[in-house]
Amino acid sequence: MPEDPLEANSDEPIDVVYTWVDGEAPEYRAALRAYLESQGRAEPAASLSRIRFQQHDELRYSLRSLVAYAPWIRRVYLVTNGQQPRWLNSACDRMTLVTHREIFPDPSHLPTFNSFAIQLHMHRIPGLSRRFLYFNDDFLLGRPTTRDDFLTPRGGQVFHLNEHPANSDPDTPDLYQRAEARSQAVLETLGAAHVSRRRCAHAPVIYDGDVFQQLKALAPEAFESTSASRLRSGNCIFVRLLYTHYLLELSEQRDRHRVQELKIPSEDHAHFDIVPRPLRFLRNLLSVSRRQPKFICINDDLDPPNGLVSWQLNQYFRLNFPKASEFETSR
Repeated sequence: MPEDPLEANSDEPIDVVYTWVDGEAPEYRAALRAYLESQGRAEPAASLSRIRFQQHDELRYSLRSLVAYAPWIRRVYLVTNGQQPRWLNSACDRMTLVTHREIFPDPSHLPTFNSFAIQLHMHRIPGLSRRFLYFNDDFLLGRPTTRDDFLTPRGGQVFHLNEHPANSDPDTPDLYQRAEARSQAVLETLGAAHVSRRRCAHAPVIYDGDVFQQLKALAPEAFESTSASRLRSGNCIFVRLLYTHYLLELSEQRDRHRVQELKIPSEDHAHFDIVPRPLRFLRNLLSVSRRQPKFICINDDLDPPNGLVSWQLNQYFRLNFPKASEFETSR
């Protein structure tokens, strides 16, 4: 088998892609409302409620954690619908703003409110490194990382899985879980066995743009229908699950990419909810502060808003990530 040039290159450039939306912005809500009304739906579905889009400046502090604990990253691409955070330094040499229109091959699929669809096209960002890290804006790094957290010594990919099984029931009421089932069904049409699979951990993941292209060529209908879906639905594919298990399970791809699997729970990971109970949330924050995990995901379950909990989260951010990054202005 010919040697992959990336395997022997410890200086391979690695970029980071973030996806971000200000779902509280009036223009975003107006666009969403107009689309729903055009479909005969007067109100957002539960999956599009305000809770999914509340802003706690997670992206600002995620970028601070990236600068502090992943200095080996080359540059950052921020994918949005044209919005940008008020504090963002868009003139920063290491930051590139990318709109959905720049990466969606079919403009008729826009505007989109579907994160599953957006993630399908991240690899099409002009100038992006072949292999790149994908960060949700609620992912943070809690201590120093190296390439070894994402790449094997032979240049393969490290995947972080958790202890929970991925859903395989296409009739479950939860749309996220139905998307898991859809993704597994697609995977099995590609030759994978019908087995129990683990979910992906709530942590940054490394992707290879060439593998995205392979998957799109192998499952064009699934990619096209997901891209065309303006809202998240159970008929979409969850590309992270599909991508991960495609490399883990199909022998040719596993050998080609030298895949290594890393399961959790692990002290390297922390995933906790923003809940409207200040004492419980404070205990969560103190536990994470003591542990200093490498990967942190803060999931927003704060409904209705709670001023004290928001203040606690802001204090946690300021204490743990006090230094402004090159990606922000003084605002």
